[in-house]
Amino acid sequence: RYAACEEVHDLPAIFHYWSNRYLRPRLEAHGFSHPDAFFAKYAGECLACAKDAGRHGARLLSVGAGNCDTEVRLAAALRDQGHGEFVIECLDVNRAMLDRGRTHADRAGVSPHLAFVCADVNRFGFEGPYDAVIANQSLHHIVELERLFDGIVRSLAPTGRFIVSDMIGRN
Repeated sequence: RYAACEEVHDLPAIFHYWSNRYLRPRLEAHGFSHPDAFFAKYAGECLACAKDAGRHGARLLSVGAGNCDTEVRLAAALRDQGHGEFVIECLDVNRAMLDRGRTHADRAGVSPHLAFVCADVNRFGFEGPYDAVIANQSLHHIVELERLFDGIVRSLAPTGRFIVSDMIGRN
Protein backbone atom coordinates (compact mmCIF):
# COMPACT_ATOMS: atom_id res chain seq x y z
CA ARG A 1 0.00 0.00 0.00
CA TYR A 2 2.83 2.44 0.82
CA ALA A 3 5.11 1.55 -2.11
CA ALA A 4 4.10 4.68 -4.00
CA CYS A 5 3.25 6.78 -0.94
CA GLU A 6 6.08 9.23 -0.40
CA GLU A 7 4.27 11.50 2.07
CA VAL A 8 3.36 9.03 4.80
CA HIS A 9 3.09 11.83 7.35
CA ASP A 10 0.52 13.77 5.35
CA LEU A 11 -2.14 13.71 8.04
CA PRO A 12 -5.57 15.34 8.28
CA ALA A 13 -5.94 18.71 9.97
CA ILE A 14 -7.65 17.17 13.01
CA PHE A 15 -4.45 15.26 13.83
CA HIS A 16 -2.44 18.48 13.96
CA TYR A 17 -5.12 20.26 15.98
CA TRP A 18 -5.32 17.40 18.51
CA SER A 19 -1.56 16.92 18.64
CA ASN A 20 -0.77 20.60 19.17
CA ARG A 21 -3.65 21.09 21.62
CA TYR A 22 -3.16 18.01 23.80
CA LEU A 23 0.18 16.31 23.14
CA ARG A 24 2.54 19.20 22.58
CA PRO A 25 1.93 20.75 26.03
CA ARG A 26 2.78 17.38 27.63
CA LEU A 27 5.98 17.14 25.62
CA GLU A 28 6.91 20.73 26.44
CA ALA A 29 6.53 19.97 30.15
CA HIS A 30 9.49 17.61 29.65
CA GLY A 31 11.50 20.01 27.48
CA PHE A 32 10.44 18.82 24.01
CA SER A 33 8.31 20.48 21.39
CA HIS A 34 8.67 17.72 18.78
CA PRO A 35 9.12 13.94 18.89
CA ASP A 36 12.50 14.30 17.13
CA ALA A 37 13.94 16.00 20.22
CA PHE A 38 12.46 13.24 22.39
CA PHE A 39 14.15 10.54 20.29
CA ALA A 40 17.45 12.44 20.14
CA LYS A 41 17.63 12.97 23.90
CA TYR A 42 16.92 9.41 24.97
CA ALA A 43 18.79 7.70 22.12
CA GLY A 44 21.76 9.98 22.88
CA GLU A 45 21.65 8.89 26.52
CA CYS A 46 21.66 5.24 25.41
CA LEU A 47 24.70 5.83 23.20
CA ALA A 48 26.50 7.56 26.08
CA CYS A 49 25.75 4.56 28.34
CA ALA A 50 27.08 2.16 25.69
CA LYS A 51 30.27 4.18 25.41
CA ASP A 52 30.66 4.32 29.21
CA ALA A 53 30.26 0.52 29.29
CA GLY A 54 33.08 0.19 26.77
CA ARG A 55 30.88 -0.88 23.84
CA HIS A 56 31.95 0.65 20.55
CA GLY A 57 29.73 0.78 17.52
CA ALA A 58 26.38 1.28 19.26
CA ARG A 59 23.36 -0.28 17.60
CA LEU A 60 19.86 1.12 17.40
CA LEU A 61 16.85 -0.49 15.76
CA SER A 62 13.91 1.39 14.31
CA VAL A 63 10.77 -0.73 14.05
CA GLY A 64 8.61 0.16 11.05
CA ALA A 65 10.99 2.80 9.71
CA GLY A 66 9.09 3.40 6.48
CA ASN A 67 10.77 6.16 4.46
CA CYS A 68 13.28 6.64 7.32
CA ASP A 69 12.50 10.33 7.76
CA THR A 70 12.79 10.19 11.55
CA GLU A 71 15.88 7.97 11.40
CA VAL A 72 17.72 10.37 9.08
CA ARG A 73 16.95 13.30 11.37
CA LEU A 74 17.90 11.23 14.42
CA ALA A 75 21.22 10.19 12.89
CA ALA A 76 22.03 13.84 12.16
CA ALA A 77 21.05 14.87 15.70
CA LEU A 78 23.15 12.12 17.29
CA ARG A 79 26.10 13.05 15.12
CA ASP A 80 25.63 16.70 16.14
CA GLN A 81 25.65 15.57 19.81
CA GLY A 82 29.14 14.18 19.19
CA HIS A 83 28.27 10.52 18.76
CA GLY A 84 30.25 9.00 15.94
CA GLU A 85 30.16 5.23 16.24
CA PHE A 86 26.55 4.12 15.84
CA VAL A 87 24.25 2.51 13.32
CA ILE A 88 20.48 2.74 13.17
CA GLU A 89 19.02 -0.38 11.60
CA CYS A 90 15.89 0.73 9.74
CA LEU A 91 13.45 -2.18 9.71
CA ASP A 92 10.44 -2.21 7.40
CA VAL A 93 8.58 -4.69 5.24
CA ASN A 94 8.39 -2.30 2.28
CA ARG A 95 11.53 -2.25 0.13
CA ALA A 96 10.36 0.80 -1.88
CA MET A 97 10.09 2.85 1.29
CA LEU A 98 13.51 1.71 2.50
CA ASP A 99 14.96 2.66 -0.90
CA ARG A 100 13.54 6.16 -0.46
CA GLY A 101 15.12 6.21 3.01
CA ARG A 102 18.49 5.23 1.55
CA THR A 103 18.28 8.10 -0.96
CA HIS A 104 17.25 10.53 1.80
CA ALA A 105 20.15 9.37 4.01
CA ASP A 106 22.63 9.85 1.16
CA ARG A 107 21.35 13.38 0.53
CA ALA A 108 21.53 14.23 4.24
CA GLY A 109 25.06 12.85 4.57
CA VAL A 110 24.19 10.28 7.25
CA SER A 111 24.21 7.08 5.19
CA PRO A 112 27.18 5.59 7.14
CA HIS A 113 24.91 5.62 10.20
CA LEU A 114 21.93 3.82 8.65
CA ALA A 115 21.44 0.21 7.62
CA PHE A 116 18.30 -0.94 5.83
CA VAL A 117 16.61 -4.22 6.75
CA CYS A 118 13.66 -5.40 4.68
CA ALA A 119 11.71 -7.85 6.83
CA ASP A 120 8.29 -8.42 8.34
CA VAL A 121 8.35 -6.96 11.85
CA ASN A 122 5.86 -9.63 12.94
CA ARG A 123 8.40 -12.35 12.15
CA PHE A 124 11.66 -10.52 12.78
CA GLY A 125 14.30 -12.34 14.84
CA PHE A 126 15.83 -9.77 17.13
CA GLU A 127 19.62 -10.14 17.09
CA GLY A 128 20.75 -7.88 19.93
CA PRO A 129 22.10 -6.33 21.80
CA TYR A 130 20.54 -3.03 20.81
CA ASP A 131 21.41 0.08 22.76
CA ALA A 132 18.01 1.50 21.84
CA VAL A 133 14.95 0.39 19.91
CA ILE A 134 12.70 3.12 18.57
CA ALA A 135 9.21 3.04 17.14
CA ASN A 136 7.84 6.19 15.58
CA GLN A 137 4.17 5.99 14.59
CA SER A 138 4.53 2.34 13.62
CA LEU A 139 3.14 0.21 16.44
CA HIS A 140 -0.44 0.67 15.29
CA HIS A 141 0.53 -1.36 12.18
CA ILE A 142 1.80 -4.34 14.18
CA VAL A 143 -0.39 -7.42 14.49
CA GLU A 144 1.44 -9.20 17.32
CA LEU A 145 2.49 -6.49 19.76
CA GLU A 146 3.21 -8.95 22.57
CA ARG A 147 5.64 -10.92 20.38
CA LEU A 148 7.30 -7.69 19.27
CA PHE A 149 7.68 -6.43 22.84
CA ASP A 150 9.10 -9.78 24.00
CA GLY A 151 11.70 -9.66 21.20
CA ILE A 152 12.64 -6.10 22.04
CA VAL A 153 13.04 -6.84 25.75
CA ARG A 154 15.28 -9.83 24.98
CA SER A 155 17.41 -7.85 22.54
CA LEU A 156 18.05 -4.68 24.56
CA ALA A 157 21.46 -4.11 26.10
CA PRO A 158 21.38 -3.82 29.92
CA THR A 159 21.20 0.00 29.67
CA GLY A 160 19.05 -0.04 26.52
CA ARG A 161 15.67 1.61 26.15
CA PHE A 162 12.56 1.15 24.03
CA ILE A 163 11.67 4.68 22.88
CA VAL A 164 8.18 5.11 21.42
CA SER A 165 6.05 7.85 19.92
CA ASP A 166 2.76 6.47 18.67
CA MET A 167 -0.99 6.80 18.88
CA ILE A 168 -3.02 3.65 19.15
CA GLY A 169 -6.73 4.16 19.07
CA ARG A 170 -9.24 2.56 21.40
CA ASN A 171 -10.20 -0.02 18.79
